Amino acid sequence: MKPWTKAAVHAAAFGLTLALVLLCPLTAKEKVRDWKRGIVKDTHSEIVYAGSTIHKYPEGYPESSSMPTTTTARYRGYYTVVIEGEDRILVTVQSPRWVWSRATVPDVNQEIEYAVEERTLYFRAMNGTKEYKTRVSKIVRKMPQSKVEISR
Repeated sequence: MKPWTKAAVHAAAFGLTLALVLLCPLTAKEKVRDWKRGIVKDTHSEIVYAGSTIHKYPEGYPESSSMPTTTTARYRGYYTVVIEGEDRILVTVQSPRWVWSRATVPDVNQEIEYAVEERTLYFRAMNGTKEYKTRVSKIVRKMPQSKVEISR
């Protein structure tokens, strides 16, 4: 029996890896979340100065000359969404990870479905399939409504 060549081993490893990558999503179960209904009460966006970056020109300038540099300001956007549920009010803050990313901010007074797991909030449009993930920054518990009698 002939030993395996290096190329055959690489091809077999690639084929096995490709098969695993293609089959894993088929066997993964959809996460079951406890979806609740809520209404988006308020949204707010804010751009904050996040520092600056100094860019130096490439090598090739003589050491005696001053090295030309440019400075670029960096800003970061934060988006706040307030969601009112049946028993609590959730305040979330999200910030896109990449420069080309966009935050998902639903419309005010839009009814949504949300689920909270630890400090992470998942929300989607009513009967929607696309889930969005954000961080919960504050949870405010609603007080039960009490009847107040006014005596005259």
